[in-house]
Amino acid sequence: MNSRLVKTIKRSVPDPLIRRGRKLIDSIPTTPVNSPGGIRSEITRRLNRKSKFPYAEPFRAVENQSDIKLKLPILGSAVSVVAVKEGPKYVVGAIGTSKPANRWLNDMLVTETRLYLDARDRHVHALGSSEDPDEVIELFVSCVRMVLTTRLADESGKFDTGQNVSAYWSAGVVNFGDWSGPHIINRLTGRRPLLPNRVKLDPRVVYSVGSILGWFNRDNVDVWGSGLMRPFTDEEIASRRKLTGIRIHAVRGKITQQHLVEQIGWDVPDTYGDPALLLPRLYTPHRAGQGKVAFTPHGNHQKYFAKHILGDVNFVNVKADLRDVVDAVAGARAVVSTSLHGLIIAQAYQIPWVWLRIDDHPLWGADFKFEDFFSTLDNSGISRASISIQDLPEVDIEALAENAHLPALAVDLDKLQNSLPTPIATGVTLPLPAKKIDHPL
Repeated sequence: MNSRLVKTIKRSVPDPLIRRGRKLIDSIPTTPVNSPGGIRSEITRRLNRKSKFPYAEPFRAVENQSDIKLKLPILGSAVSVVAVKEGPKYVVGAIGTSKPANRWLNDMLVTETRLYLDARDRHVHALGSSEDPDEVIELFVSCVRMVLTTRLADESGKFDTGQNVSAYWSAGVVNFGDWSGPHIINRLTGRRPLLPNRVKLDPRVVYSVGSILGWFNRDNVDVWGSGLMRPFTDEEIASRRKLTGIRIHAVRGKITQQHLVEQIGWDVPDTYGDPALLLPRLYTPHRAGQGKVAFTPHGNHQKYFAKHILGDVNFVNVKADLRDVVDAVAGARAVVSTSLHGLIIAQAYQIPWVWLRIDDHPLWGADFKFEDFFSTLDNSGISRASISIQDLPEVDIEALAENAHLPALAVDLDKLQNSLPTPIATGVTLPLPAKKIDHPL
């Protein structure tokens, strides 16, 4: 890194962080990396040469002596910045070692990083990757700065209301379908979605992708493309009827619309569609799927299929980054999926698909959310298949894919996109340029 970049980074560190003892200045290297000892020893030496971090453990190698890790003084020191060795390169990002830490990273960095599964099946919120030692150091320092400044803003509630938006999505568990919501809002508005329970933003909250309409019991909600998981109970109906400030801009399907109108009495427009259908307008896949069949099991079904896949099939992990899943699905010749958003992504990118139902292991809500989505399609073109768990050793996914179809979509995508109630961020010009993290690590 040259001296100008060093000075820029130093100036960008908020004074409150320095006052609290988080002295990032000592962590910024000032000369090129040329040590024959390798990048790990050189980074370690530089980060600790003047003085050890007053707020965290000094750098130390972990596991096979090739990865680099630094604990940060937030959430009980359960958040670390890491450089994970992956072949000839390092993947640099943040990782949590507790459920609260992972939840916080999921909440705050969903649109700022790219999910990467390391060799231990841990999710790294990656800022980037490189083989070049200088670039690795720059990424590492930038990641430390990003995490600490984000935490400071979170603790103080000081997020720019012109650049952020209160939004809700299912952030507790990594799932590409649910996480497509904040990505889409970010791309369409330039704003960073933030969970409402974390920051002091506009009291109105946007609910978008996912079967999350039955979860909220709060006033001042904007619904954009969400759906129900199941019908409301009598108790839920009574409580929802008391809510105020509820504005429905679009819903996933006609069954959700029917229940909201008939059970709750809300005003629901004839604007349909899961917002994930808009992804082709916002993201161009970078990898082809080699023309294979893509199999996308729901997270609850993955363990059953892990050892029972017949044929030359691309097994898609729904806990991977949204962009990795889209790359795999959009490059396939056909998709077989027990995951709703596996089907929706296939439909969006015009890939024929088959819905595979596991009769003796149905998902929560059974078929409700699937039929809700199917209400926006030509029903005659929907391909369905059913199996039981005991059938798995003999299930041929490639054979199932021979019956894949692409139903006609009865959704006005322009109308859906234009119904998003969130205004464009201050000073932002659309469309947004592609991000570096949009490219595979």
